[in-house]
Amino acid sequence: MNRQEKIDCAQAFKKDLQESEAVFLIGVQGLTVEQSETLRKGIRSAGGSVRVVKNTLLKKAVVGIPTISDLTRFFKEQIAVVTVPKNATIAAKIIYDFAKENEKMTLVAGTFEQQVIDKATFAYIATLPSKDVLIARICGALKSSLIRVAYVLSNVKEN
Repeated sequence: MNRQEKIDCAQAFKKDLQESEAVFLIGVQGLTVEQSETLRKGIRSAGGSVRVVKNTLLKKAVVGIPTISDLTRFFKEQIAVVTVPKNATIAAKIIYDFAKENEKMTLVAGTFEQQVIDKATFAYIATLPSKDVLIARICGALKSSLIRVAYVLSNVKEN
């Protein structure tokens, strides 16, 4: 790559970072090509993308992006950057499950909802139920409460 291509690449990558709901850094050193492709397919199915970027290029791309520029201390060794424009919890679950299956992949850090997150927070986000499941649980709780109220009112009416 010549200098202009690097600048164009950094600008395109910066745009992707700015448009993302979440950005996750994962250590990919030691993964095979098949494992990397499996991870990429999973992330693509969630609407995200995985890129292995040189750390120097990554440092230039994050300049001026408030939350993501706080991650520069993690730009060490061979890392991949996962950008997720929406449905970040689904992508986090895919990464988390993949990391449990493949010991060579490590969770490094990330940003979620404009905050820097560590491994523990990442694991918490990844283990949350999906939005649909949470909505169903709330509806079930409301429904059961209403049934109880109706039952009490019917008993009061009979007495």
